[in-house]
Amino acid sequence: MFSPELTEGSSVQVLCGVSSGDKPMYFSWLKDGTPLPPNLQIEEKSLNEFSLLMFSELTAQHSGAYTCRVANHAATVNYTASLTVKVAPSWVAEAADSAVLLGAPLQLECVAKGYPTPVVTWYRKIDGVSGLEGSERWEVTGSEWGTAGDPKNEGTGRAVLAARAVSRSHQGLYRCSADNGVGPPLVKHVNITVHEPANFGTSSEVARNVTSVRGQSAALSCIARGDAPLTLHWTHRDRRLDLDSYRWTISEVRTAEGVRSSLTLRAAEREDAGQYRCHAANKYGRSDLLLFLHVEEPPGAPRSLQLWGVGAGWARVRWRARRAAATLFAALVSPLHALPAHLTSDPMHATYNLTLDLSEDKTDVDGTSILSAKIENLRAATTYSLRIVASNHIGQSPQSDALIFTTLEEAPNGSPLNVRIRPINSGEVHISWSAPAQDSWNGELLGYVVTWRELREAGGGDVREVADAGSAVARGWSSAELVLGGLRQFRRYALSVRAFNRAGPGPPSPTLYTTTADGVPEDAPSQVSCEAVSTRSLRVRWAPPHAAHAPLGYDVLYAPMYFSQSWSGAVRSQTARAAGGEALLQGLRAAANYSVSVRARSDRGPGPPSAPIYCLTREDVPGAPELVRALPSSAQSVRVAWLAPTERAGRLTHYTLYTRELGKVGGEWSQRVDASSPLAEAWESEEELSHEVRGLRERAVYEFWVRASTGAGAGPPSRAVTAAPTPLGVARISSLGRVVRAPLGARVRLPCAALGAAPLLRRWAPLPPVHSITDAGELIIHKLDEKWSRNYTCSVRNAAGGDAAQYSVQALRPPATPSPRLARAAHHRLHLAWDPPHAGGAPLLGYTVWWWEGWEGREAAGEARSLRVPAGEAAAALHGLACGAPYSAALSAHNAVGASPPSSPIKLRTRGDKAKAPSGKESIWSNSSALRVSLLAWGGRCPVASWRVAVRAAGGAWADLHTDGESVQVNSLEPATWYEIRILARSPAGDTPALYRAATRAHTGEQIGEPIDLPLEARMSAADGGAEAEPRGERGWGRAGLAAALGGAALALLAAAALLLLACRRRAPPRHYALPQPPHNNGKTLDPPDSKLYFTFNS
Repeated sequence: MFSPELTEGSSVQVLCGVSSGDKPMYFSWLKDGTPLPPNLQIEEKSLNEFSLLMFSELTAQHSGAYTCRVANHAATVNYTASLTVKVAPSWVAEAADSAVLLGAPLQLECVAKGYPTPVVTWYRKIDGVSGLEGSERWEVTGSEWGTAGDPKNEGTGRAVLAARAVSRSHQGLYRCSADNGVGPPLVKHVNITVHEPANFGTSSEVARNVTSVRGQSAALSCIARGDAPLTLHWTHRDRRLDLDSYRWTISEVRTAEGVRSSLTLRAAEREDAGQYRCHAANKYGRSDLLLFLHVEEPPGAPRSLQLWGVGAGWARVRWRARRAAATLFAALVSPLHALPAHLTSDPMHATYNLTLDLSEDKTDVDGTSILSAKIENLRAATTYSLRIVASNHIGQSPQSDALIFTTLEEAPNGSPLNVRIRPINSGEVHISWSAPAQDSWNGELLGYVVTWRELREAGGGDVREVADAGSAVARGWSSAELVLGGLRQFRRYALSVRAFNRAGPGPPSPTLYTTTADGVPEDAPSQVSCEAVSTRSLRVRWAPPHAAHAPLGYDVLYAPMYFSQSWSGAVRSQTARAAGGEALLQGLRAAANYSVSVRARSDRGPGPPSAPIYCLTREDVPGAPELVRALPSSAQSVRVAWLAPTERAGRLTHYTLYTRELGKVGGEWSQRVDASSPLAEAWESEEELSHEVRGLRERAVYEFWVRASTGAGAGPPSRAVTAAPTPLGVARISSLGRVVRAPLGARVRLPCAALGAAPLLRRWAPLPPVHSITDAGELIIHKLDEKWSRNYTCSVRNAAGGDAAQYSVQALRPPATPSPRLARAAHHRLHLAWDPPHAGGAPLLGYTVWWWEGWEGREAAGEARSLRVPAGEAAAALHGLACGAPYSAALSAHNAVGASPPSSPIKLRTRGDKAKAPSGKESIWSNSSALRVSLLAWGGRCPVASWRVAVRAAGGAWADLHTDGESVQVNSLEPATWYEIRILARSPAGDTPALYRAATRAHTGEQIGEPIDLPLEARMSAADGGAEAEPRGERGWGRAGLAAALGGAALALLAAAALLLLACRRRAPPRHYALPQPPHNNGKTLDPPDSKLYFTFNS
């Protein structure tokens, strides 16, 4: 074991012995696991059981772990002990005296070695403070230094004095001490000297920016620091000041902070302003301080004032002026032609503090700047006078020259006033209003838009949803009332009114609500059903319509159905009234199919009928057969012939022929005779039947009568006829002569069955050109002509005598062609009337009215619509037509024979005219990048169905624009550029083309020209240039419309002359507005289609 207090230079011995073991023993030593290095001069001696290790002079290299190893033939053992040598500290790196500039970086390092590792510490001498007996006082360096004590490697200590920027406080005497407790501490003294180059420090003690008023004195000063000697001088705009000038003086004063230099100007002028520099220098460096002198004076008057952009509520102006940081600019704005004070809240004169637009700030070589600013909160469509003034804390400049400009129009920002609503009747509402406040017009009012919405309950409660909506336009600023028509009765409506000008419509007036008056029921009863109660009656049931009020009653419309080649439907409609939801129709025909519909009725009239349903009455017993004849056919038989009853009351199933000997009571017998099927053509012969009654007694007189039967039973008997069976003798005709009616061109069969002794000779007179006679003696007229509508006699003769039967053949023809005429025209309805034509020998069943749009023929027009009119009426109304559109109509009459030829089409037109193009000045609005066209300014009594609008630059291609029906706007245009705008207003009343040339405004807001209405020839040429782009059938700009357009232009000139004459006679309203007043409009009326809006308005 080694002693822990061994120091460098001392000697030591260590003994390693073995307590037991066989000999011989062998000793060896290791240092740090390896054999002893020879350079350490360690002496080893071994004696039997012991080994001695001797160190003559210890050094730090001797420190380590020593192992004594002993081995014999049996084993090897070892023992390890550590030797630690304490070493006094010694310098590895010493710090030296240092001289450094103020603000420069500095680093001083002390490194010492020894064992244990020495602790290295920096100390600073405390100046002026002594310890006991006059000893020096030292303190450990503080936070002003960045110290570090981390060793570089094992066994060394390190301390660093580091400063990024040396200050005066770092100067002094420092001591570096290394101590590890072995021997005396190691000490090194270092002196740090700090030199300060010339500088101005932070210069917070002096003003860097000095302001002076022109003509008054100004003073600039600086304080220079640094090691003496210091030299100072001044420069102005990089030129050294002349010390001989009387205009300024320079003085220097040494203070504790340094040297203060003061520059005094006796009277500052504009050229004295600018940058000044105070320069200082010593042998360690030089520096300068930048100062600014501002010489203030009232600014000069702004000049070259010009408009650089204008909008509806703003204007941008540019001007030239000397730019100074403290200069403020203001705009003095006065409206020209201002409204009277009671009509506006705007002041007569206003001052706007301007905020300069720095993005456009430019400075010329003469020192003046081009400035711009935006002035907002101006009134639209108003002419202003504007002047610019500049001001600072010194004073205000004179005013600039006046700039006169006019702001653009914008949509009115006020709504119409005093809006009142009054229901007129079940489908019309009267609206009146007064113009909005004149200071909210923002331009020239062109008219008003009335918007309406029909409201309905959304499911219980007060929540309502829109069921239908629409709008109407009253043109002219003086319009004050309008009548909305075509509304639904007893409905809740919400209405509002907007004023509009060229820029568009303004805000709506507060919404008003009204309910239209109750009228005729709008809905038909539902769930209509019917059932046969008897052979002559039907019971009809229905549910009431959905209406706000219960109807006063109901009308049940019923009519028998008639089916023929030309007519299938009801004829001769009748009406029965009922109070509730059920009615009993009586007095009907048995086994007849009836058309039944129901309509509700109020005190204002009946509503629409329900869809017809069809009911069949029950079968009844038929009537008695007519024209019964009995003739002997042999000695034991009689032939009985009869005609079917006129009142059949159903399908005849059979006849019962009764036979009874004359004079006997009872004893009659009957025979069943099946009802024969009708002939192929109903008009060839009425159903004539005959039957041979056999087994009779010769010469006995018998009675014969017949009863017809249906599924309901047997009808009443016919009158009885008598006959006695006798052998055949005199020729007799059993067929029944009668009146036969048949249509022209039909085949007619006239029977002539005969009895008698042969031979029988038959003869018909007269005989038509085209006829044939059958073996049974029937005369067949193959094609009935009107001149063969006469009496025909069949004569039969034999040797015993003869007989004859007469038929009266009447030719029936379709009715004559009726002649329709126009009774009345409305905007969406046409009322036709006619006189009943000749019926053609058969009762009229009704009429068919065809109509189609246009004046071309029916074949060229395509599909035509039709309407059935009952025979009892001689008028019809065509509903749902387009306003002002041309139509054609034709009429046919029907009877049981057929239909008359259609009448020649009559040319009709609903009321209304096509759209009328306004002038470009009235309808086109522009700024520097956009053009907007107000479509609300277009006139005409018929609504426009569609708009086609296109724009192009001069010589360019047309580009189509989208429109919402109220206005159309095109953006991203070039400023101060002319464009052409092409508009085609399409309506059923006709197409109206318009072509305008309008220019965008310049960047300055200047208008380079008013919109121009191009003449009709230019419109046509523009149309030719753009016709190829339009689809086929959609071209509205072709030459085909030239004549119509010229006619329209002539009418427009006449109308304009009339309006001018009327305007001259009227007194114009007070004109407080700077723009010209719009012209007056005469009263107009529009009739809409059913359930659509129409309106009237007056000015």
